[in-house]
Amino acid sequence: MERKRDVGDDREEHDDCRTMAMQRWSRTDRLSKKFDKLPSGDPFAKAASSSNFSFVYSQGGIPCRINHGGVYCRLQWDEDPAVLDYDPLLVTISEGLRETKHPYVFVAQAAFKEMLEAPGAAAKATPLVAQIVRNLRACMLSKAEGPFGAALAAIRQLSDCVKDALTPHMGALLIQINKKSFERKYKDAIFDTLVALDANGGPAAAKLIKAKVPCFSHK
Repeated sequence: MERKRDVGDDREEHDDCRTMAMQRWSRTDRLSKKFDKLPSGDPFAKAASSSNFSFVYSQGGIPCRINHGGVYCRLQWDEDPAVLDYDPLLVTISEGLRETKHPYVFVAQAAFKEMLEAPGAAAKATPLVAQIVRNLRACMLSKAEGPFGAALAAIRQLSDCVKDALTPHMGALLIQINKKSFERKYKDAIFDTLVALDANGGPAAAKLIKAKVPCFSHK
């Protein structure tokens, strides 16, 4: 014979549902805290962003989106980066490195890195180096907090990908690096960047680094 439900049963079920909801909320809250320091961007507002990247992204022109996973966020691509046409996609993404708002900061930095690490990236990225360097220089000139560090990481990634094809375009970047070479917060990132440029760029790169950033030495 089926037992009748009483008030205690309903209360217990309600408490169980409430506990599960609180657990889901707590997990979502922990994930969202990763972006708490970044304001959310509105691509349609006046002066909403530092670049054209946010508008292109909002219109679906960047073939990826953020996948909020169990612990870490990652990019989910509509197509494998290895099959994408890099011109002008990679150039547009490099422009987005000077963004300061979520989700554009994460998308631009992660997409730039993953495209340069994809199979066949060197052949597709090399013809675009001059355009990418112009965007990286603009990123380094930003007065906002964050873009200079993003540019340093991007320079290392680009150098690892295209090797000495970056060397003829390094001058403009090294000038900006030298300006901040004595700022403690960038010390390690600048050192790692110059090491990468030196290792990947050959003798010409070493000579250029010595001329533009005379304080650098890792021998």
